[in-house]
Amino acid sequence: MAKTIFKFLLFTLLNLFICPLAAAFYDSSNLMSVDTISNRQSILTENSDSVQASELKEVVISANKNYIHLNGNNLTVDISRSPLGDMPSTEDMLAQLPFVKDQDGSFYVAGSGKAIIYIGNRKIQDSSELTRIRTSDIKSVEIIRNPGVEYDAEYSAIIKIILKRKITEGLGIRAYTRESMGRRFSDYQQLNLSYGSGMTDFFLTWDNDSYRLRADQTNRETFFTEAEEWRMLSDMPSWNAEFFNWTISGGGNISLPSGRNVGAKITYSNDTQRNVGNTYTEMTRGGEEYEMLYSKSSLPHHYHQWQVNAYYDGNLSSKLNLNFNGDYIRRNSAATSVVEEEGTLTPLHEVINTTTSIYDLWSGTVRFGWNPSEQSRLSFGVDGSFIKNNHSSAQNYPAESTLLNSREGKLALFCQYAFSFRNYGLNVGVRYEEMQLDYKNGIDNSTVLHRTYGRFFPSAILSGEFGIVKMSLGFDSRIKRPTFYQLRSESEYFNRYITVKGNPLLLPTYNYQLSYSLQYKELILNLDYRWVHNPIETESVTDSFNPLHQIHYPVNLGKYKLFSVGVNYSKEVKCWRGNISGSLTKTFYDIRREFPYMPEIGNRPYMDFSISNYFSFHGFTTYINMNYNPPGVYCNSRIHSSTNISVGIHRRFLKRTLYVSLKLSDILASKTMSTSYEKNYLFERIQYRDTRRLILTLSYTFRHKNKYKGKVSTVEEMERL
Repeated sequence: MAKTIFKFLLFTLLNLFICPLAAAFYDSSNLMSVDTISNRQSILTENSDSVQASELKEVVISANKNYIHLNGNNLTVDISRSPLGDMPSTEDMLAQLPFVKDQDGSFYVAGSGKAIIYIGNRKIQDSSELTRIRTSDIKSVEIIRNPGVEYDAEYSAIIKIILKRKITEGLGIRAYTRESMGRRFSDYQQLNLSYGSGMTDFFLTWDNDSYRLRADQTNRETFFTEAEEWRMLSDMPSWNAEFFNWTISGGGNISLPSGRNVGAKITYSNDTQRNVGNTYTEMTRGGEEYEMLYSKSSLPHHYHQWQVNAYYDGNLSSKLNLNFNGDYIRRNSAATSVVEEEGTLTPLHEVINTTTSIYDLWSGTVRFGWNPSEQSRLSFGVDGSFIKNNHSSAQNYPAESTLLNSREGKLALFCQYAFSFRNYGLNVGVRYEEMQLDYKNGIDNSTVLHRTYGRFFPSAILSGEFGIVKMSLGFDSRIKRPTFYQLRSESEYFNRYITVKGNPLLLPTYNYQLSYSLQYKELILNLDYRWVHNPIETESVTDSFNPLHQIHYPVNLGKYKLFSVGVNYSKEVKCWRGNISGSLTKTFYDIRREFPYMPEIGNRPYMDFSISNYFSFHGFTTYINMNYNPPGVYCNSRIHSSTNISVGIHRRFLKRTLYVSLKLSDILASKTMSTSYEKNYLFERIQYRDTRRLILTLSYTFRHKNKYKGKVSTVEEMERL
């Protein structure tokens, strides 16, 4: 560990001193200075059209400004003036944002947890939507740690993508392909057609995504009893995961007089997942072998989904604005799990589990914005949703079947007031949510759960600017509802020793967070303190009929507290831009140890460090990214150290219509290792996913006539559906 920390510190010093000096020397001897660029720009302005001159002017301006800013309690990253605007994909760009970490396709904000992705005012319903966005079309990204009352109280952090305001005239065509090679091959293709004429704009997009990877894993599970210790070592050395998805989406928008916009889109998605592999399990009792177990598993899952979205955005008067956004989603999913199992004490048998789910989701938001003065704004509105889910399950060993019909309805009212005076700002609001749950056993129509609860969620942010120093202090309250998977009523067979169940009686988790932010030039500091009530964790109990059989299911625990500090520093010298981020999280979590001889988890906080380097020269952009976390404890899990290094190079050709990128990700082929502690149970996992990959990206864009109007894109812009 000491050797790894030394390498990290050495790499940090390289970023702070050697890289800027080398970049300055290279820039002064090989590249034009900013003054030279400005002179040539003025000459070209006289002999070129306005669009070309505007693009050159933006390049010169971006060379002298920091692109990361503290805006109230939020962090705004200007993508259009940063190297991130040339990243191969939107997912790659998001993973490089300050205090943001990519973990298995989801994005987490340090101190706040998993983030919800928004495009303008619309929450994305499918991660493939990110792939359909070009980073060159993104104006900026907001990292919102205190989402406020306008957002669902369930969201603890939000990443909002704000697109450039773009008007397309004539025919537009974009072809995109990404080929990825690790231990297995993956590919992605996209074709986008658009047509704009006057006040109308239409688009049709087709995507095809296939992702194949090795997902090897080793689990060590230890059960403690009053008399002895049971240990189960499960090795999954040859697990193959395959994901196939194709999507077609079409729609359009109409720009009405007085700045009003209305539009709609419809999307169909077809998704297939397959996990196939072998598992070798060794069961020991008191340190001696009890049984060797072998199993072969096939876990296919498929769903198809329809989604309809409609929106309206416009001014009702000079001071009053109306925004409406509505969605309907219909999803049919089916999964069949087949496990062939045999052991030294277990005869050969086959376990088949079949589940089907039908989801219907209706949701909508109506938001009014009123500006009584230039220094104040009042936002108020209502949003609601209704989810209907019919979930069935059948298993042959042991024989059981379940049918759960669930209905969930939510209605929320919110009001938020923002006021600014000189260098100070105040933003206060309150949100009220009422939730009704109705779960019934579909076999006999008996009531499993019927509950109605309502709660107020206040929010407040005070910000100020003192010369070159910006500060903000915020308070937020949120809710986290259990997932449908956690609420399921059926059992899931892992092997003869372990069964995993759901719990329809789970309660929501409540979060209260106090946040402080500070920016001094290129340095940004975040402090967070959070209280969490009713957290959901896994409980392990011994089957009363079989002492060798453990049952895992989710339960609500009492409460815990969390403290987090994050630091980000960015610097630019000529053709080099560097960014350093670090975070530390300390959780105060009480583990209810049932037996005193269980090992201690320790109290070392969890830390995470990242460094990004970008070099721009002769039209090329290269980057080197590093992420490192030493061992640390987060809640009831001890996370082992991990190092991830990625490098890449990209460039645009043919007046920026052709884009080529080559990337080598996770050079060291990092493994994820963690140990979870329960009151009578330890779960150790070593997971290796096929993240070391060579990725080639090609994109060609043809526009008959493409105009960019204005340099400020409204957040409410909805035409980039």
